[in-house]
This record gives sequence, C-alpha cells and structure tokens, in this order.
Amino acid sequence: MGRFDVLLAVLLTLSCRAYADSEVNVGGLIEVGYEKIGEEVGNLKTGDIELGFKARLNEKVSGRIGLRLDGLPEAEALDEATITLERFSEFPFFVTMGKTVMPFGVFNSHLISDPWTKENKVVTWETKAVGLVGGYAHKQVEVSCALYDSSDLKDPEALAAQISLKPTEGVTFGASYKSYHDVKNNEVLGYTDLSVMTEMVWKKMTLDGEYIVATKREENAPKPSAYSVGLAFQATESLELAVRYDKLNDDDEDRIRPDSRIGAGLNYTLFEAVTLGVEYGHTKKEEDGKGKDELLAKWAIKF
Repeated sequence: MGRFDVLLAVLLTLSCRAYADSEVNVGGLIEVGYEKIGEEVGNLKTGDIELGFKARLNEKVSGRIGLRLDGLPEAEALDEATITLERFSEFPFFVTMGKTVMPFGVFNSHLISDPWTKENKVVTWETKAVGLVGGYAHKQVEVSCALYDSSDLKDPEALAAQISLKPTEGVTFGASYKSYHDVKNNEVLGYTDLSVMTEMVWKKMTLDGEYIVATKREENAPKPSAYSVGLAFQATESLELAVRYDKLNDDDEDRIRPDSRIGAGLNYTLFEAVTLGVEYGHTKKEEDGKGKDELLAKWAIKF
C-alpha cells in the first residue's frame, strides 16, 4: 500500500470518529471534458479531480486536507494541508498554517480556461506553498499577510500581502504584493510582483479585471506583465454567458509567445451540483499575427 493509500485510509478513519463538538465534512470535484487546440486532434480527458476533508473541532480551531487525484505524482497529490485558528479574540483575526495558496492575486474566471494573470506560457503567478498566513476580515475590509518558503536554498523569508476593499455593495477593489526567491543556475535570485484587481456586480452582470506585473527581476531578466478582463451575464437561473480577454507582455524580444487571447462560453447548471461548460477561444501572437483556435467542453460535479 502506497503512502497515498495510507493517507486516504487515515482520513476516512478520522472522519468516522465521534468528537463531541466537531464537524467533519467531505467534499470534492470531478471534471470530464473535451479539448481541441489548433490543428491538433481533439481529446476526451479528465480535468481537475479533487477530494477535500475539513474538520471543525470548535468555533476557534479547524483543519483542512485537500487531495489532487488527476494524474499528479504521489508527492504532489497533497494539494492542501492547513490548521486554522480564528475567533480567539474580540477582533476578527485568523491564522492559517500549512500548505495552501498564498494571498497574492484573485484570478476570477467564468470560463473553463484560467486567466493569463494566473498562469501563462511565461510565468505562473498563483503561489501554493507551505507558510504562515495571518489576516483580518470584517465587513468591507479584508487584509492578509504571509511568510512562506520559496526556495530550498534560503530560510523561509518570502512575503505576500493582500488587501480587499468593498466600499459599496457589488464593488470590490484589491491589491497584492509578493517578494520571493527563485533559483537559476544554482544562484538564488530575488523577485517581486504586484497585482491590482476590481470586480463590479450589477443586477445580472459581473465585470472583473486584474493586472499583474513583475516589478523586480535580477540579472536584467524580463519583467512580464499580464491583464485579464471578463464579463459575465446570468441569463437565467441555470445559464451563464461569459467572455474574457487576456493580454500578455513577456518583455522578451528574443522569443515569440502568445500575445493575446479572447474566449467566450457558457455554463449551464443541471441538478444543482452538475455543470456543463463550453468555451471557444482564439489566441494570437503579436510578431507573426498567426492565431490558434481552441474548443473546450467540460462536465463537472461538485459535492
């Protein structure tokens, strides 16, 4: 029996234990879809497959374990493992320790594909690491800061911070910053990134936008930037229509990479927990003007 099987057996055993004040919840996500990019042959494939366990021991202490089961190596199957302490004072502070997503970027998407502010051909801005996250969340203001480990050659000293403001109903503004290290040719280099975002909800319409830029790169390395702007319309209770535009500046004149992408699609909810998504996207390169079409479809069940 592998380590993953042992972990799963332990989780199932713990979930069945009786604890006077605890609540144990099990949830997950299963995606099956179709993907055709350019002239390549289309393929049926599984998408994200996730399984999560959350245990709330009391109003102040909770733990969460998230597993990714979609073909990742066994060492990467543990996607999230956290302990959270909250409500330990009259102020709405919280502390989360463990492996989780660091507070940088928002990456809103109403389509199957991820926005280029989250991940593109140049850089992945979403940061998942082992760290210590502390924050304050109350009414119109949310603030969080994190100390995490970004390099095996340095002590944990990477920093991330995020603030979100809701000045009025349906309007959100946010900004985030991170400072971290990366290893290139056995040399530790210091990087910093900055993100700003907004989301506006009015009746059945949702407009969101995010801009991320690399503000520091050592050794004259390129400083990529990207922005994403999306619009979603809730046509009916079950049907959502969405469109998104992504733009990338890789700051590297020596390479030809995708420059922009526009995508449009729909999400249709069946039986509450089941969603059908379809998306058409067109990606082009600035230098040669050539484009590539994409067709994506996805069935998803969330429980």
